[in-house]
Amino acid sequence: MAMVANLQYGRTLFVSLMSEKFGWGKAAIQAAFFIFVLAETWLPTQVP
Repeated sequence: MAMVANLQYGRTLFVSLMSEKFGWGKAAIQAAFFIFVLAETWLPTQVP
């Protein structure tokens, strides 16, 4: 989780840039990031 913490705080700087460059909606970028954080925090606790 400590390695993901920087991404959690720095992602807001890149959302608008990614939206402009790739044409993705900001909601889609936020949803994808939410799934990433969920997987990074929940998945390692489920793997033995």
